[in-house]
Amino acid sequence: ASPYEGNVGVINISITGYTGSEESGDEAPAGCPIYMQEAIDELKASGWNVVVSAGNNYGEQARDYSPANCDGVISVAALESSGDKANFSNQGEVSVAAHGTSLVSSCDENSDAYCLFSGTSAASPFVAGIMAMVKQHTNIEAETLDILTKATASKANFGPECQGKGCGNGLVNAKALLEAAVKNDAGELNTISFALNEGDDCDAAWFMDHFGGVARLCEMYSVKFVGGFDQDDAVYRLISAPEGVDMSDSANQTLLGEFEKGHVMLQDLQIEGNKFGMQICSDGQCGEVFEMNISGAESENQPVACQ
Repeated sequence: ASPYEGNVGVINISITGYTGSEESGDEAPAGCPIYMQEAIDELKASGWNVVVSAGNNYGEQARDYSPANCDGVISVAALESSGDKANFSNQGEVSVAAHGTSLVSSCDENSDAYCLFSGTSAASPFVAGIMAMVKQHTNIEAETLDILTKATASKANFGPECQGKGCGNGLVNAKALLEAAVKNDAGELNTISFALNEGDDCDAAWFMDHFGGVARLCEMYSVKFVGGFDQDDAVYRLISAPEGVDMSDSANQTLLGEFEKGHVMLQDLQIEGNKFGMQICSDGQCGEVFEMNISGAESENQPVACQ
């Protein structure tokens, strides 16, 4: 019997092995082994999040190492305390990064002493632990948690090694991730609302007095994807569909635009009689449709300055 008790959570895998890739130049590149990908797919289908280390091969490409090159995982590079890539960490196509050098840890089961531990195998449990905490305290689904972990990561403190060679979407940000997950629970993650309602009534009146005749501000909508976070190498796709139909069916969708920014201002959206959705697309592939919360764009919430 399994000793595991509790709800579906997060699995950390702190191992890597060379398997090659299409880009590695091997005669018979394998990529993620079939048996490993099938196991990960089974876990993902059951609602688990899978976090893996990028590998400690001194700057080699993470895409050549499994399970970091498997689909559906959050792969983690290691950072120095300075915020730059640790010299041992693999790089390139990784999801996020976390601190991974000189961490204080227990030595072994026969010792009460503490040792210093470095490696991407130290960085990935940081990310897994943060994701597990967020999953424990919110109602977030596994796919959304993966998306938000990458979207809320920050490159603000990345050094030149990370900037030039790739350490993923950024340093994992526990506070921003939890805040985004709470917004997701409240239906406030993907939203369309009247732009003028983002300030107070006085702000709205001032904008109307000075710019209303030129910019049609009462018809301006604030559209936020994933809480307004930008994502590297991904675009947000905004679609609409008539109320009462299946929006996940492409035959019912009207494409309204594709955007690199997580927060955009749009005009001429037909709110009444329609529902709206968004997809995150990367390398020509788009994920599932997430419905937008449009309550802030409905007529009863029209800005006071426009009434």
